Amino acid sequence: MKKIFLILSALPFFAFASGERFKIMSYNIRHGVTSDKGFDLSRAACVMAAEKPRFVALQEIDMYTDRVGRTNSCEVLARFMGEKHSCATNWNFAKAIDYGGGAYGVALLSEEKPLRVDTVKLGGNEPRVLLMCEFDDCWVGVTHLPLGFVDGRIMNLTSHKSSFPIDDSDGEITADNVALAKERADLAREFNQISFDYMASVIKVEVLARAKTKPVFLAGDWNALPQSRFLTNVRKFMTVLTPENIPTFHGVIKKLPFTGKGKCIDYIAVDINHADTYEIISSRVIDERLVSDHAPVVLEVKPHCVK
Repeated sequence: MKKIFLILSALPFFAFASGERFKIMSYNIRHGVTSDKGFDLSRAACVMAAEKPRFVALQEIDMYTDRVGRTNSCEVLARFMGEKHSCATNWNFAKAIDYGGGAYGVALLSEEKPLRVDTVKLGGNEPRVLLMCEFDDCWVGVTHLPLGFVDGRIMNLTSHKSSFPIDDSDGEITADNVALAKERADLAREFNQISFDYMASVIKVEVLARAKTKPVFLAGDWNALPQSRFLTNVRKFMTVLTPENIPTFHGVIKKLPFTGKGKCIDYIAVDINHADTYEIISSRVIDERLVSDHAPVVLEVKPHCVK
């Protein structure tokens, strides 16, 4: 358990006056399509509601698209959790792209209504957004980063798959093909370094600007491994609070028991200036592999009271 110190001059009095513990969850719900039975938003809602979180950072959310039957997914999730489980009934959505007759992006469910909501465009080959919501005692940010984001060129940020596969369509891998693959791989690494730095810099500006007055939690599917360049950059201004040695992405499971290894690419972090103002009660990855291709991560913290 992490014991921490409070720097009074850095925080407003009301921020930790109650000292009540609360939970934050991050969940990529794959727009409600389950791994075993098809589209069903209620199953994701049940997983979330069981934890009774104060905040739920959602990724891969469809709003009024064809593939979700023109449903307001945020409203459905919030209503289900409120009616059935008495938790998190407010929602805010940030559109990343137009899709299927509607919109695709990220969302935040919360027990209380935010004081302020901002949407920060992150750009990229598949444009993404950073949703920032302000509450009495903190900011909560949600983002879902792409595999690559450099001006129309798809460059991977993780090892999900090769950015430039070797062309062996003629049945053999020739020396020319190997040389071309190496050249393209070097180019991909160069662009990845640029894109990692760019994305981290944009988020850094947003986080630190808000962290001057209140703690900032950042949650989501970052599509980056713990040892990646992106996480290295993020650690300069954020402290990751959720497990990094447990897979959060396992893909669509077609056969049980699941024996795949998966990858850790989903995180919850807090800005480094406020990392020492919380006691971590629990931090875990929920062992749920059929509702989505991602497992939810959940963090419970308790702010230290101002005496």
